[in-house]
Amino acid sequence: MDSGIDLLNSNPGLFNAVINYPAVCLPLLDTAFVEIMTDLEKLSQDDDILIAKANAHVRISNLPQVPAYFRTSIPTSDDVGKLVSVTATVTRSGPVNMVVEMRMYECPKCHGTFPVRADVDRNCQIVPPVVCMANEIPGCKATKFKLIPDDQAHQATMPLRSYQEIKIQEQVNKLSLGTISFSFY
Repeated sequence: MDSGIDLLNSNPGLFNAVINYPAVCLPLLDTAFVEIMTDLEKLSQDDDILIAKANAHVRISNLPQVPAYFRTSIPTSDDVGKLVSVTATVTRSGPVNMVVEMRMYECPKCHGTFPVRADVDRNCQIVPPVVCMANEIPGCKATKFKLIPDDQAHQATMPLRSYQEIKIQEQVNKLSLGTISFSFY
């Protein structure tokens, strides 16, 4: 189910959570989606038909055309952190770039490993950890951590994400008379 309207009709609470907290809900939906694919692959009689993919993502499209979710003008600061649909004209697009989504670190005290995700608010930088998140030893007080190098075996499964910068402009025919159309990167 990728339609926002279908999700709203079948589970309004989940729809509201996804719209208002996409940074939390979409990764959980991604994990559930991969688990469901894995379960279906195990139940499948023919091994060649269903193959679970570890790098699959849930995408929400076709949001209801109500002002709370749907915009014909450039989103405002009130929309930061929310999932909204924007109707606009793409006036410029940049190249498709790749960014490392996650790095693995090792704690020198408890020898546990843990992932650190890229911070979208900091231009997808991976900020080195300051506390141990490995949970190997409860209450580990380590403050310095070793970055686990991306060897060739890990490189094939390294979580990369593609992105593309675009410039959009409000559609002139959707604006009220005398309004200037704005652009947004």
